[in-house]
Amino acid sequence: MQSPLIWQGINARLLCTGQLLDYNGNPISGGSTGNIVETGSWGAPSVISGAITVPAALRAKLYMTSNGGALVVSSIGNGAATQELYLVCTSNVNTLELDNMANVQLSGSWVGKLGSLLCLHWTPGLNKWLEDHRNEI
Repeated sequence: MQSPLIWQGINARLLCTGQLLDYNGNPISGGSTGNIVETGSWGAPSVISGAITVPAALRAKLYMTSNGGALVVSSIGNGAATQELYLVCTSNVNTLELDNMANVQLSGSWVGKLGSLLCLHWTPGLNKWLEDHRNEI
């Protein structure tokens, strides 16, 4: 049997969609439990030319591609408390590379190609985006 998730003193379960429910099936609001707000899409990604602008949503998924060929990301904007950022790359040609920087702590360089995903969360005490998980396809 799986252990219950305790969130702010409430027994809860987390769906794979990111929605947090109590054991009666009612949505729990607060924190970063809301729906993911998407910027761009697979067919029309945001074009990155150096810096990544962070969407305002607490849970944001950014579909992105470089402005031409391989590009090393120069910076990422700061986040807000409890903010989650999902970076999704949409091209095998216009790739994006991300490495540690002043406000980003990764477990190593990440090269985003078609279908690659990097998940970050903002940690106010450190003033950094910390890596949660990734895939590099």
